[in-house]
Amino acid sequence: MKINKLLSLMVAGMLIATSLAPAAYADPGNNSNNKNKSIFSNSRFKDIDDDDVKWAKNSIIRMTDKGFLKGYGNGFFQPNKPVTQLEAIIMALRVAGEEPKAISYADLISLGKKNFKFKNLISLWAEGYVDLALEEDILDEDDVRNLNSSAKRYEVAKYMVRAIGLEDDAQDNMDADLDFEDDENVPDGYEGYVYVAIDRGIMTVYPNGMFLPNKPVTRAEMSIIMDRIDGHGDYDTDYEKFTGEVVSIDRQDREITLEIRGNDRTFDLASTVYVMFDDTRGSLSDIEVGDDVKITVNDDDKVIRIDVDRDLEDVDTYNGRVLAIDEDDVRLLIGGSERTFDVDADVDVVFDDRDGDVDDIIKGDWVKIYVDSDDDVIKVELTRDIEDFDTYDGEVTYVDSDEITIQDGSTERNFDFDGDVQVFFDDDEMGDVDDIDDGDDVELIVNEDDDVVTVIVDKEL
Repeated sequence: MKINKLLSLMVAGMLIATSLAPAAYADPGNNSNNKNKSIFSNSRFKDIDDDDVKWAKNSIIRMTDKGFLKGYGNGFFQPNKPVTQLEAIIMALRVAGEEPKAISYADLISLGKKNFKFKNLISLWAEGYVDLALEEDILDEDDVRNLNSSAKRYEVAKYMVRAIGLEDDAQDNMDADLDFEDDENVPDGYEGYVYVAIDRGIMTVYPNGMFLPNKPVTRAEMSIIMDRIDGHGDYDTDYEKFTGEVVSIDRQDREITLEIRGNDRTFDLASTVYVMFDDTRGSLSDIEVGDDVKITVNDDDKVIRIDVDRDLEDVDTYNGRVLAIDEDDVRLLIGGSERTFDVDADVDVVFDDRDGDVDDIIKGDWVKIYVDSDDDVIKVELTRDIEDFDTYDGEVTYVDSDEITIQDGSTERNFDFDGDVQVFFDDDEMGDVDDIDDGDDVELIVNEDDDVVTVIVDKEL
């Protein structure tokens, strides 16, 4: 890197660090009445006016308003607290617009629909983020065991450069001259990431000519880094936000209508929508008409996030496989143990594509249930589209790994097995197709493609 370029970056760094003061981020379409102006306000923390962090105040406000950074719920931001590598990964995914995908990955993992090889090392809530970061090569597998350690500046450079799609640039500059006082302290294999981070203005050299690659990055410093990424360059991820009152929400047609400044406005919902209440994460089915919400709209004009200005009802959630279900109760296989729950008369059943009924759930389905303080199931979520199924009973006359033939009264019926076919036996133990024998009495659940998705065998395994 040439000396004059380095000096200009140093000067820019000093200016940004000492006088960064553009207007705080404002939500387009934000209502003008006092009620709606006050909700979701992250713009005031008790600990961001101190002299040692005033330089980051505006960035903290913008990044918390956008949901890229979070406060601690008690009016404090803790600006001088170092971020962990895991937190840095999550922030990189957020500023790159990837959080909704990470949330969807977490759901698939929890429901057994997606494998995650590091389950014993990562907290459940973070599995989706780590899995996505590994899939998109933001994170290396060797890094997974150290995610709870403080993130150093050279590590943050790598995560951010990769998250915004500049990996090729980093590889092309692994041998570039960094030309700052402590360049020898950048570990091998990280030189290109640090070069690109400085070259793109994501990170800067300190006024004393040092980069300090091994220095842990604080939350205040991370707000500056994310603000630079979000506000500049061709990796801009500036999403619009709107605040209003819910007039209607249609999960089948994927639409939500808000009253904004006295006018109704309808938005399309993305295939995956991250829903957050004041105290916990929720789902689309938890949103009610009259709720005050803030929505985040992506570049395709689709809602990817909804923040609801109220607490979510106190519920417990369980993930498991359906062994039996009717309008009165549901029996699940959860972690190798069976549990039975009463089903509330007004239970909500939510599929990927639209709402359904208890009758649409079949044995073998992976479900997430919500249980209220009375131990009643008030909601069931399924990560599949709603389908019509047919049921056939008969005696097996032929079976192999691909197909099965049964004698149903005087009719012989032949079906192919679905790739994810489930096989259950009398004791509700799960087996394989290989455990089915000629002469067994079976019940077949068949989908619209005439493929068998579930086999219930009338014998013990």
